[in-house]
Amino acid sequence: MSKSLEGYDGLALSIGVGEWPLIQQATLSVWKTQAEMIDYAYKNEKHKEVVRLTRKLKWYKEEMFARFIPYKFLGQWNGKNVENFLDL
Repeated sequence: MSKSLEGYDGLALSIGVGEWPLIQQATLSVWKTQAEMIDYAYKNEKHKEVVRLTRKLKWYKEEMFARFIPYKFLGQWNGKNVENFLDL
């Protein structure tokens, strides 16, 4: 997980993914509100710097920023039930 995500308000879940997961990592994240997600994506200086570096260094063959609205959660995340992920 990106250091820029640690303790960020509104973050419910996150996991690192990538072509080189230990070196060049992307993040899949779930946010409590769209406003909090947008605040992180476009206003967080650490995140903006990583985006600039990924483009400058051509870390990925393809780049995608997508927004989805989850309709159902099942299972556990870090030992907590995710059926109500907003409480995580």
